[in-house]
Amino acid sequence: ELVQAPEMLFRPKLNGKIKAQGLPDAIAEVVQSLDPMLRPLLCRNIVLVGRGALFKGLTERLTMELADRLPAGYDFDIHVAPGIEDGSSAYQGACKLASSPNFRSMCLSRD
Repeated sequence: ELVQAPEMLFRPKLNGKIKAQGLPDAIAEVVQSLDPMLRPLLCRNIVLVGRGALFKGLTERLTMELADRLPAGYDFDIHVAPGIEDGSSAYQGACKLASSPNFRSMCLSRD
């Protein structure tokens, strides 16, 4: 059976070796684990990061699959992180983290 790479994000078991859940199942599980008051907020603030987020139709398919897995009434707003096109999103995130006032407290040392 021919499977295109983006489908693995939704059905990783097609690989035959991976025992992980797909992206929509993982997101739905996280949403359901939250306090009910926070669930709509999270659904309106889903951010995709990485080059896989550029797959054509990914956000539309993810929206459709999440609507099938979660109770009716949630509005989904799925964003693609900036900088993915030129490969700088990880760098941009690292810069923001390094410039945060709490960065030093998150670092580990050999001492």
